[in-house]
Amino acid sequence: MKWEKRIGPTALLALWVAMPLANAQDADVATLTRKAKAGDAAAALVLGLKYIAGEGVAMDDRAGLSWLRIAATAGNAEAQTALGQRYERGENVTRDYAEALRWYRKAAAQGDALGLLKMGWMYTNGWGVPEDDARAHAYYLKAARKGLADAQYNVGIDYQDGLAVPQDCVEAQEWYLKAIAQKHALAAYNMGSVNEVGCPTADYAKALEWFHKALELGDVRAYVPIGGYYQMGWGVPPSLEEAAKWYRLGAEKGDARAQSALGWALLNGLGVAEDAPAARRWLRQAAAQGNHEAECNLGFLHQEGKGVPRNDAEAFRYFQMAADHDVAQCQFNLGVYYRDGRSVKRDPLAAYTWFSIAARSELPGAQAKANALKTELAPDQLAQADAKAAAWKRVKEPRSDFARQQLR
Repeated sequence: MKWEKRIGPTALLALWVAMPLANAQDADVATLTRKAKAGDAAAALVLGLKYIAGEGVAMDDRAGLSWLRIAATAGNAEAQTALGQRYERGENVTRDYAEALRWYRKAAAQGDALGLLKMGWMYTNGWGVPEDDARAHAYYLKAARKGLADAQYNVGIDYQDGLAVPQDCVEAQEWYLKAIAQKHALAAYNMGSVNEVGCPTADYAKALEWFHKALELGDVRAYVPIGGYYQMGWGVPPSLEEAAKWYRLGAEKGDARAQSALGWALLNGLGVAEDAPAARRWLRQAAAQGNHEAECNLGFLHQEGKGVPRNDAEAFRYFQMAADHDVAQCQFNLGVYYRDGRSVKRDPLAAYTWFSIAARSELPGAQAKANALKTELAPDQLAQADAKAAAWKRVKEPRSDFARQQLR
């Protein structure tokens, strides 16, 4: 299975901003202002955060940014990290990765755990610097050793994926456990994935326990693997009804993968009464959140005329969207549409290419379909299509709060 990837900056800022405010909640704005003007960088930091949060003073992001800059320039590491994040995210300033990197580097040089984590984040994403897993890992490790849960989680990922370090699931679990001790939900989810894949052998019962732990800690994405275990009968008696129940719980919490899974169950009567209109509603909600499996299934719905008029052109549109994002079944479906000339002009070359791309995911039947078209193509066309399939890459997703995010 695939697991949750890097922790991003949004949650970090929320946690980080709250700490100085909580520690200085008794300090009134006038006192903080007096100290800050006298050169107290810590007071300037707290004052800036108060203005940003609107705590004890009217919210004023510009004033908050000004005080953060004063504190950062005076050498306060926490303020340097905060200012770096403003530039990273373009919050009341022009987004500037080079400027963000400059402030993060200053904070990291002072050993600020969040500054170290953010330096790793920049190298992970290639923001202001070339992508470099080795340098990212070095920064994550320094932050992890300072006890930062998000960094411990990222170090666990490096060992689970073998990024810049030898792949080592035991080491990965040790770092995840450190993060979980601090109630890190994504680390609990990844512990489930480690046990599902096997370390050294698969333990579905233990994996399921960890997915439940992730859910307990607030990761609503865990509804999907729990439902999947009931659907497959892994570590529990198989039950489509129980699977659908878990998918619905996740769907109602807003998780796109659960919405997609529930939509498919409703479309096919898997553990629930078949209900094409309800399936379409859930699939559309999932697709609106960028779930590409849901896009593929919406194409199927239009292809078959389930709950909507049969419409090959609309089916093709959804298949194309999902295929561009590496959903192998929809790559196969595009091959069929180009081969048969459904809603598009018949194009054996395009059909062969999409079948070949789908075959890279070892989709059953894809390579056979591609081979069957070889007689219709000239040698130079075959060479062109093979090169295109070999070089094909999915459409690049907009950056989110998870770098190189992979979903189960």
